[in-house]
Amino acid sequence: MDNVQLPWVFAAPSSSSENDEAQRREAETSESTLRDRIRDLNPSAKPEFLSRFSRRDLAAYLAHLESLAVPRGRTAVWRPADGESAISSARVG
Repeated sequence: MDNVQLPWVFAAPSSSSENDEAQRREAETSESTLRDRIRDLNPSAKPEFLSRFSRRDLAAYLAHLESLAVPRGRTAVWRPADGESAISSARVG
């Protein structure tokens, strides 16, 4: 892949149960369904852009978007999944 990453928004709580949910969803949902659900929550995500990512990446991004529906408060914490960086960058050009 060309060092392109999905746009993440650091806002809502995350937990191991969210990661478990993403893994379960990954096994049960087709990539086209994941892309459709992502576009429902993030209409700016173009289908051709999303088609470049694996089902696992799409499921994790969808779980993250769905977590944004949780009300924010003092306990709202974003945690990256195991092995992921909290800060990342993309090299373009």
